[in-house]
Amino acid sequence: MISVFKNTRWLLATFSLLALNHAQAATPDIFDITPLTGDICENQAFATFVDVNGDGTYNTLVYMATVTGKSEIYPDGQEPGNEWVFYATDSGCPGNAPGADKARLSIRFADRSAPGHLDANPATYTYKSIPAVELTTISGSVNASGTRFNPYLKITAYRNIQSSGAVPDIIDDGTINYSSFANYVFSDAQGIMEIQVNSDFAENFLDDLILHDAPISQNPSVALLLDTSGSMNWGVDGTYNVPTSERRITLARNAIEPFLYLMEDYGSNIIDYGVAAFPDINNNAVCTGWTVKPLSPVTAAAIDQTVNVELPGLAVMGNTPLLGGIDVASGLLANSPGSKSIVLLSDGYHNCPFPVASDGTEVAAAASQLNSANITLHAIGFGNPADVDTNMLENLAQDTSGEFYAVTSTDITDPSTDSGVELQETYKTVAVQSLGLQSIEDPIDVIKANSRKNHGIKISPFDTKVSFYVSWENCPSARLEVELLDGNGRYVTLGDKGIAFHKGSNYWLLTLGGKALAARKGKSDWTLHLSAGRTCDESPLIYQYSVVGESDLKLQPTILSKNGLPGEKLLLMAKLTAKNEPVLGVLDATVAVALPSDEKGAPKTVLLTLYDDGSHGDIKAKDGFYSTVFGETKTPGTYSFDFVLSSNVKSREPFKRYMRVTKTLKERRVIKPE
Repeated sequence: MISVFKNTRWLLATFSLLALNHAQAATPDIFDITPLTGDICENQAFATFVDVNGDGTYNTLVYMATVTGKSEIYPDGQEPGNEWVFYATDSGCPGNAPGADKARLSIRFADRSAPGHLDANPATYTYKSIPAVELTTISGSVNASGTRFNPYLKITAYRNIQSSGAVPDIIDDGTINYSSFANYVFSDAQGIMEIQVNSDFAENFLDDLILHDAPISQNPSVALLLDTSGSMNWGVDGTYNVPTSERRITLARNAIEPFLYLMEDYGSNIIDYGVAAFPDINNNAVCTGWTVKPLSPVTAAAIDQTVNVELPGLAVMGNTPLLGGIDVASGLLANSPGSKSIVLLSDGYHNCPFPVASDGTEVAAAASQLNSANITLHAIGFGNPADVDTNMLENLAQDTSGEFYAVTSTDITDPSTDSGVELQETYKTVAVQSLGLQSIEDPIDVIKANSRKNHGIKISPFDTKVSFYVSWENCPSARLEVELLDGNGRYVTLGDKGIAFHKGSNYWLLTLGGKALAARKGKSDWTLHLSAGRTCDESPLIYQYSVVGESDLKLQPTILSKNGLPGEKLLLMAKLTAKNEPVLGVLDATVAVALPSDEKGAPKTVLLTLYDDGSHGDIKAKDGFYSTVFGETKTPGTYSFDFVLSSNVKSREPFKRYMRVTKTLKERRVIKPE
């Protein structure tokens, strides 16, 4: 049984001290709170009665109150000296306190049946635990110092009441949210006693607050959605009758396989996944998709079934009912209580039952339905730029707080590029972000036939589990052998305990953690040995080697814009922490910005330096936030940002962190959940 608060405006809402509200709903477990407007001031609060277990007894009081002090997002703030509570104007609160809009909001749960409890006196409250809490938020944009930004929002759940500055056990830390809609799910066998909300701007809204009387499964769920229309048998550039190894569908399968194995290595039994495709091969006359694999827990057996049976069994034929495919993929996730996402790959335009405008009502309706189900869609456009409905894919990703990746920009006259390798890199990027991993290395290179290359890799003491991933261009004649030397200078034996190994026709993936990693860290760099036999047409073989993993050394990049429109300046920020402490004095901090592709399909790249010196958009010197301002944004479309931070001044151990994020700049429609 659950209790639900809906459409509650919580930041910038007038909370008179203990203004109690209780509204009987049509069913005993769902309650609505009328939206409020105004200001929240220091030492003010709001409370309501709820029936958590649906037995008709309103024995829980939900108490929401402001917490003075500094926000956790910017510990030193942009307005030093202000008490960061929720009020937006000097006259909005008693005493004409100076305006500020950065603060904390505390949500606690009082037991109304406890001895001595008085609803109107918080001093008498006995707080209790709730097994699971869900929150849905909406974030609006805000004017700050003449610049319009999206607000920060961070939500944290605690097993105990936070007091006297002590930090009790944290159940989960909600990801900082910079997008319009976000869903947070906290569940714990010991129960949740407090939720804290941290915001740097006031334009944040609570849409739903859901209380559960039992812990809930919160496994994240992902649905892979694959375009299998007839054009997926073409070559990347649109050429017909190409060898099987060069077909778009082959390259897509080759990219999805290591994506699935990364999920197995890092998400076994804690992530659910499913696969859908379009059109429906069982009934091509119907403009819809079909379920290739129902939603299932990630296990070695399930992944092997998908890689060896389900993906090879996909037939390529027919039209492109892209929106119908999204309906099927979202249906796979319908009953999943955790975070939900769709990873869509398409090489064409929606054309079944008829073409639709990229920014038309049908696309808006699809985005609205996804938002209503709290589903994020990540879209990959693959193939010839002229063949892909980039505008539609950008809209769907942007409107659902997802990301768009264009694997359509490869200049076929450039011998150092390969679409298949780029597609594998894109799926790897999605896996890294979805699994919360860190990227350590990610370069692309070439190797000549019958030659060797070595690459040194620095594994940090903070790294707890790592994967070494090599991918190369796909052709029947290509031969590339990979060996790994550990930090002790010894070869890593593939069959050793604690090592997971996966190999395909054009990729090599090895993962190790725990004791298997600790025993091999040593004092030296790790080394990848690559040996090429034959290559494609005896020309240099294009390959990429990546190292990703779980680590206490974390890079968190952020891109802030005014309204997400072309022509606006972007604030690019990267936060680097080691065991939650800021890392200062990074010697090399850069971001490479790839602008949207031009009419020839070739993107322009700009390399920028990030600063932690209080200039170039950096808010405060030496605080672990590395920033710069980027203004070359006149072209509408999706910009790609590769953040790289490496080599700390005081660190005894050199390190490197890499992360790619995208940002779409275009006129955006406001798509709200239904």
